[in-house]
Amino acid sequence: MLSLVWLSKQVEPTYKAHASVEFLARLESTMSNNVDNPSSSRYRPMPLTDVNSQIELMKSREVLMGAVENPEVYLLPPYQNMPDWENKETSEKILAWRNYLKDRFEIEGVPTTTVAHVTVSDWGPKRAALLADHLAESFIRHRTRNFLAESNIEIYAEALVSATEKYEAASRTLDVYRTENQIQADPSAQVDRLMENRSSLFSSKTRADAEYISAKTRRDKIAHLVETKDPMLITMSEIVDNTTLKNRSAEISAAKKSLEEFLQHNLETHPQFDRLLQEILSKEEQYQVSLDATYRALVFAEETTFAQKEAEVGIYEGQIQKLNLEITRISALATQLDRINVEFESAREAFRLAKKRHDDAVTISVTTPEFKAKVTGHAIVMNEPSFPPPIWIVWILAVFGGFFFGLTSIFIAGYLDRSLDTPGSAERELGIPVLATIQDERIKKSKKGRIGKRR
Repeated sequence: MLSLVWLSKQVEPTYKAHASVEFLARLESTMSNNVDNPSSSRYRPMPLTDVNSQIELMKSREVLMGAVENPEVYLLPPYQNMPDWENKETSEKILAWRNYLKDRFEIEGVPTTTVAHVTVSDWGPKRAALLADHLAESFIRHRTRNFLAESNIEIYAEALVSATEKYEAASRTLDVYRTENQIQADPSAQVDRLMENRSSLFSSKTRADAEYISAKTRRDKIAHLVETKDPMLITMSEIVDNTTLKNRSAEISAAKKSLEEFLQHNLETHPQFDRLLQEILSKEEQYQVSLDATYRALVFAEETTFAQKEAEVGIYEGQIQKLNLEITRISALATQLDRINVEFESAREAFRLAKKRHDDAVTISVTTPEFKAKVTGHAIVMNEPSFPPPIWIVWILAVFGGFFFGLTSIFIAGYLDRSLDTPGSAERELGIPVLATIQDERIKKSKKGRIGKRR
């Protein structure tokens, strides 16, 4: 008995923890002839016939890896007395935990229900509860995924990458074509604006042509008047308002007036008369020089105005010719640009469609899992180990075990004893009759001795 109690104290205690998972519903899809909505899905309660298959899936490698890859698990050493655990790589820790845990958990379903219990055995009570909870939660994460939607996500992701590359390539082609050819977003609108500018230039050129013709006519007329010394020149405002000519004319008038006053008191033979007359002639000569200079300046001004108007007309003609060439160039490029725009719009529409399908698949994978399940009961930290049993149970088992061993030993000893103790047993074993018996005095004395001691 004592050996059994001692042995129970030498065994490492094992604690068990239990977490509960309930399977609620599964997603079922049905096909229809509706082109806009070819398939529809809805959730149905989980049938009891599917519980066993779900329990088997709970034992899968993915569920186990989902639990041991949690830092709360793999940062702890799976076994006791592992001093180098902190120095190991994360992958080595996860592998060690997977090998440790794969034989230390069980999953059993509750009969006639959709509930399953996850039981974990470990040498620490808190660790056992932690592992049971993480296994249950790992199963929930694994089974509440929509694998069909996730497979579609991979397909749509590849299509999205391809559509994105084509869209970016078409966008670059369009931008390069516009930049190299200096075309704006809408070439027809650009052509319309150029034509409006051309119309404005035509109006300005028409005005400049009129001014050019007027300047040419005025220049020719003034040149002719100057060449012929026409008296009409004197009546022009440029001559009448000329300050120098006014001053020269005033000097001539003053000199003539002085001569007239002089002749009123003197004769022409007077010596001063010649001096006054020469002064008048000198001033008239100066006036004529100034008048000729004014004529030349007037002609030069008209020539300059004419040249300016001629240059202005040439500028307008150059601008109009440039606009005509630009309009012709853009009109010729519009066809090629339209083709590039069509390819760009097609690529952009394909990109938008691929992105929408990818986003819808992601949304469906998150919002519509294939299975609905939840953890209905988290593991409780047990204070008593599941093995070995409490010491009082060990004592009871030791007492009953000793009693049973003693009785069994007596029966076995009696069964194995082949000695002939009575005449009847001798006759049965030998098959011949017993004629006489001899008493064994040693047995008689030993019995008497035992009787005397009792007395």
